[in-house]
This record gives sequence, structure tokens and C-alpha cells, in this order.
Amino acid sequence: MKGIPYSLNTKSDYLNAFDYALRHPEYKKEVIARLERLRKSTFFMALKDEAFSKRAEKQNQDDYEEREDKNSLFRRIGFDNSEIDKMIEELKKC
Repeated sequence: MKGIPYSLNTKSDYLNAFDYALRHPEYKKEVIARLERLRKSTFFMALKDEAFSKRAEKQNQDDYEEREDKNSLFRRIGFDNSEIDKMIEELKKC
């Protein structure tokens, strides 16, 4: 493999990219950004219960709240926060 694949879809894809970045420091920033993006994808913005009665034109950003996405890629492929944090720390060290 040369470089980081365009799409990372499995846990082993992310682990392979992590290992590759450890051996090739020029890819560190890209892998760190992808890991952080993966971790942030566990939440989504949803309409608050009390805002359902408002018309769409009257809704604003305050009518939404952040909720955990139980079906996010992060959860489906089997990562947890401590794993991601550990990988990011290790990449930042080297």
C-alpha cells in the first residue's frame, strides 16, 4: 500500500492506516484528522421535543440539541473513545 486509502470502512482499515502513519510520518496529520472526524461522528443534531410544534420556518439553531447516534460508524466497527484517544496521542508523540 502506498499512502492512505480514500475510504476507511472497517476497524482494521483504521488500524492499518494508523500503523502506516507511524512508519511514514508525512501521513500523521491526515490519520489524526480522520480519527477525530470518526470520533465526532457519534453525535448528530436532532430537533428538541418542545420544538416539534413549531413550523419549519420558525425553527432556529436553538431548537436543536446534540444526541448520541447509536448507529454511527464509530460504534458499528467496534471502536471506543479510549482506543481513539490512545491512537491520536501516540501519533502526536512520534
